[in-house]
Amino acid sequence: MKILLHKSSYEKLIKQVLYIEENMDGLLDTCLRNEDFSSAEKARRFFMNYINRIESLFKELQVVDNMKTQIDSQVNLLPFIVVDSHFTLSDKENRRYFCHLSYDNIWDRKNPTVQLFFLSETGLRLLSKEGGHTVYVDIGLGASKYTISSIRII
Repeated sequence: MKILLHKSSYEKLIKQVLYIEENMDGLLDTCLRNEDFSSAEKARRFFMNYINRIESLFKELQVVDNMKTQIDSQVNLLPFIVVDSHFTLSDKENRRYFCHLSYDNIWDRKNPTVQLFFLSETGLRLLSKEGGHTVYVDIGLGASKYTISSIRII
């Protein structure tokens, strides 16, 4: 499957890999302190698998001109959730929640998008999950089942 990304989105993916590699020790400390993983090795494996998935995307990528493809609905779609991606979660009543998996834990109350910190329990559960999959997470409304769709990096 060919993935089309604007140059700015492609650069975000590269920066993301570098960010995780350069900050691995701090990420592991945070995850262990929050008891998200039972050992540093499990957390390290999780992040290395994530990096490997992103790097595998590079083989399927085509970078396109930002101006020529602004209206193309296929541009910037990703097969799985990455940090700084936007995606939709739908519950069994077909209510849709537009979400953003962010680098920081700062919330903008004026933004109607559900903002999720990637190192939170929910963020870690969503990171690397594919579109079409069902997940059981808490997005601030109590834990529930959601189906993932429309994953996009902007």
